[in-house]
Amino acid sequence: MSSKLFNIYANGLVCTDCDHSPFDAMVLVALSFFQEHRMLPCKGKPYSRPVDPSQLFAVQELTFTIDSKIEAAMQLAVSQRHKYTSDLDMLTQRFTGFGKSWLKAQQFHPDVFCQLALQLAYYRTYNRPGCTYETATTRKFYHGRTETMRSCTPEAVEWAQSMLNTSVPDAEKLQKLKHAAGTHMKLMGEAQNGLGCDRHLLGLYMLCLEQGLAIPELYQDPSWTKSGGSGNFVLSTSCTGYTACIGGVTPMCHHGYGAFYRIGDHEIQFFVSDWKSYPETNSRKFFNSIVQSMEDMKALMVRAPSHL
Repeated sequence: MSSKLFNIYANGLVCTDCDHSPFDAMVLVALSFFQEHRMLPCKGKPYSRPVDPSQLFAVQELTFTIDSKIEAAMQLAVSQRHKYTSDLDMLTQRFTGFGKSWLKAQQFHPDVFCQLALQLAYYRTYNRPGCTYETATTRKFYHGRTETMRSCTPEAVEWAQSMLNTSVPDAEKLQKLKHAAGTHMKLMGEAQNGLGCDRHLLGLYMLCLEQGLAIPELYQDPSWTKSGGSGNFVLSTSCTGYTACIGGVTPMCHHGYGAFYRIGDHEIQFFVSDWKSYPETNSRKFFNSIVQSMEDMKALMVRAPSHL
């Protein structure tokens, strides 16, 4: 069983709010892709159904018996949801300067481009690196779900620093960009093949809790938290694919951002979120920094194409 709430509007917009525990976002992306291809041929006209849905099954009301304990849990859930939703700020915005088509023409992987743009945007905004989670799918394995791709690499940080240094020549900036992109693709491939570290370390941590064993010192070291361990990634990111489906999540930590994106042929749409109660984060400001970063990256690639 899982909770899924679908809101379907007259203009064709479909929004869903669901529990992430039973399945990953790609399930909804696949569902949305199927719906899109069934709806587009209709061109706004009512969908012609081969069978009346009401004839497929009988709708039956479910009656729940609720005691005082369940009632109290429901009230707590409602209050907690209100607490978090009232503190959440988020936006979804399209960048229309270019998209997958132009990036493919430059032989630059669109997802890697977006991830490096996020690194540059964060460094530009806060003058420091931001530990980053990117979803790496492991669905090629039986019961596989995800692994963490830690995209804030030393190569990405070095490149971001060079982009903000006017004394660094374009050729050098572009070579650093290429090096950072190569590192990202290598690490993503390893994570997708089950060679990441985070799920392994999570498993060891959970075993210690279940068996009542002492928690290893690694998990109590400040560097573990600063690097994003135990749900402390400053940037929680994922590519929702190359369809019309865009989604997002709340930030992992109080001082962080959620930054999801979908990549179209001629646009890139972002979903950015932050907590209002943390004064140093601002979704609009961060999105503007992402846009500036992508425009700077394109300008660099156009100015010095021979070094790609």
